[in-house]
Amino acid sequence: MEKKHKIILAFAALVILIILAIPVIMLFGTVLWQTGVYNTESPAIYNRCSGFGKLGCFDASIIYDSNSNKLSTAFANNAGIGIKITNVKVSGDCTSGSFETMEFLSPNQRHEFFCTGINKKVGESFLVDVEITYIEKVADKTITRTERGIIMGTVE
Repeated sequence: MEKKHKIILAFAALVILIILAIPVIMLFGTVLWQTGVYNTESPAIYNRCSGFGKLGCFDASIIYDSNSNKLSTAFANNAGIGIKITNVKVSGDCTSGSFETMEFLSPNQRHEFFCTGINKKVGESFLVDVEITYIEKVADKTITRTERGIIMGTVE
């Protein structure tokens, strides 16, 4: 009788282990699929921004055109008050970066950012470090702030 119970317990433990392993395997497969491992026709890196705070970058707006060697994306003023961009520095794969205008940005207003000099081919990845300096007025004081972030993706 005891041998029969051991076999039943071993079988039950195996069934429980399999039931617990299935979600883990599915999660792992989903992560691989989302990162593009199973898609051999396109690179695994998606166009995205990271690190920016009060100046929000829109991932979906990032476009690098290999014909004009120009990267463009939209930024929005998420500071809640008006700001004025005073300086833009870029490094990495980009040689020159600027906004369409350096005028005053109202809260939630969008501005187009341009970067040139990447010189990559279709399908190659790019990485651009961006540093944006701006001023804002808080309680009648002018404060200078700096946002740092990256823009990365693949040439389309």
